[in-house]
Amino acid sequence: PRHIINGIVDELRSFNKRAVVQVVPNLLSKQLLSEVNDRDIQGVFLMGIYDADVQGFLANCRPPVVTFMTWDHDGWPDYVGIDNRRGIRLGFEHLTKLGHRKLGYVAGELRFSAVFHERLSSFKSLATDAGLVLRNDWIIEGSCDLGPIQERAEHVLGQADRPTAMLCCFDGAAVAVKRAADRLGLSIPRDLSVVGFDDEEIAQLFSPSLTTVRVPTHLMGRQAVQLMMLRQRRAIERGEGCGLRVTPSLIVRESTSVPPVLARHAQGKARSPRRS
Repeated sequence: PRHIINGIVDELRSFNKRAVVQVVPNLLSKQLLSEVNDRDIQGVFLMGIYDADVQGFLANCRPPVVTFMTWDHDGWPDYVGIDNRRGIRLGFEHLTKLGHRKLGYVAGELRFSAVFHERLSSFKSLATDAGLVLRNDWIIEGSCDLGPIQERAEHVLGQADRPTAMLCCFDGAAVAVKRAADRLGLSIPRDLSVVGFDDEEIAQLFSPSLTTVRVPTHLMGRQAVQLMMLRQRRAIERGEGCGLRVTPSLIVRESTSVPPVLARHAQGKARSPRRS
């Protein structure tokens, strides 16, 4: 994304180097491979959704590569990613410390994203370890489009027995959950707490302001350049690559609160007359 590219450009500038940004539909095109293997190209930063073409590209790319794609790299090439498990843990623990025991989860499109797989796996492990009942019918998966997520969220939140909080694997999903809550007349955070992930621009569409997990994407770009500069001095063999994970942080805003039962209990205690 844009902030990663900005981090790459800023860090390259400190080395008196520049980047050429290309959006390509086919990693195996002869023209692309010819361009990246030009003797003036000192390295390649690879981002996007992993597919089978990536391995073919890597096998034919002569300059060193640093990728932002998540898959089982097996020590090659160098990789910069996100500590997804920590990020989900931050959101999960925030909700459980508020008193939530009935948590739903939006998992996104799992077929194309190892990142979303990691985040869902972390949620399931945390729920099990915390002794929560893991309700598969409260896990929304299969799409990253807001429309289908909203439709599924309306079904989950429209039940008599529903989650008091939704943890979302990306901020766009949180926006879809908010739209579903609005359709059902549920107030956030009074009736439902919502946590996002990534702290992207779309989170600004959320009102009240969205509690989310912030990813230091600019730092990801800078760290990738540092790895690339290391490879300029020392090439690596397969299996010798380095994997870095940046550390996300929780940004608490207005979309999370104690669950409705605890809120009503606190209000009842506040209204109860004191005994002398």
